[in-house]
Amino acid sequence: MSDSALLAHDRARGVRLIAGVDEVGRACWAGPIMAAGVLFDLEQLASGPGRDLLEELDDSKRLSPGKRARLAQGVLAHADAVSLVSIPANQIDRIGLDPANLACLEGALRALGERAELRLVDGGSVPLGPGAPVHERIVRGDGTSATIAAASIVAKVARDRHMTCLGERYPGYGFDRHKGYGTKEHKSALAKLGATPEHRRSSRAVLRYAARLGSDG
Repeated sequence: MSDSALLAHDRARGVRLIAGVDEVGRACWAGPIMAAGVLFDLEQLASGPGRDLLEELDDSKRLSPGKRARLAQGVLAHADAVSLVSIPANQIDRIGLDPANLACLEGALRALGERAELRLVDGGSVPLGPGAPVHERIVRGDGTSATIAAASIVAKVARDRHMTCLGERYPGYGFDRHKGYGTKEHKSALAKLGATPEHRRSSRAVLRYAARLGSDG
């Protein structure tokens, strides 16, 4: 059986232990940024259920919620290590969106330990800070590398579940549906109900659409 394009990309790097890191939630109006890291032993996953899992991995945005959840469980079962780092809205407001995004990725990468022979991070040309482990950044990495795709799936599933819980805590905002992203429903809820403590005060959209921004939201 031939490799999928994403798996072939990782195997072509010629290493056994490969780590991938990705984040979700950067563009949201509410909720945290979350980053996940995944360490795979490609030699151990050359056949059987592990191989089947790697063949199915893809950019989390291209997958149905049900398939994402199933693959996330598979990643947890077959990966050598998995990490998850979250930075909440109030910290994003305090340090800024870009620093929070980079800190999330750095934290997830460091949490995987030092075993990886190659570390791949989804993102553009801006490097992580000097304290981050040596790594390579790949633009659209979640659609290029199976390992980064695995990280994107874990991060997406974890954050979606968190936002569903926030939807129960703050009814009327639709967090379980839009997951904190900017939608018409979210805009209408902000105008009607104001901002919650989970909204990012540094977001121009929140400042524009929220009816009130009390000291505690």
